[in-house]
Amino acid sequence: MAISLNDVSTYLSALHKHNEALDLTQQALIIRQKLLGDTHPDSILSLHNVIRCLKNAGRKTEAIQHFHVQFQRLKPGDPHYQYFLELRADLYPGFRKPTQKSGKGKKGR
Repeated sequence: MAISLNDVSTYLSALHKHNEALDLTQQALIIRQKLLGDTHPDSILSLHNVIRCLKNAGRKTEAIQHFHVQFQRLKPGDPHYQYFLELRADLYPGFRKPTQKSGKGKKGR
């Protein structure tokens, strides 16, 4: 059920129906948290989806609050750590990873 809710919410979000998508994504999160617990990778992924929907719906402050709660729980080895790094870059453009330089202009080093 949670997978289907996420699938439909992705479709709605693509149609720019962000509030409707958010409702479904939040339902999926509740289901996964009840069945699997807060720290299960599927629950974490659902929370990631909720945060993204909040941001897309123009509710960035709420998205940031949820992001901070979850990001503090994650460690670099956690399965969804990378997703949250990417999400952080979306919420805080200043955290974008610097592009790797080609090495030109570093003569003599």
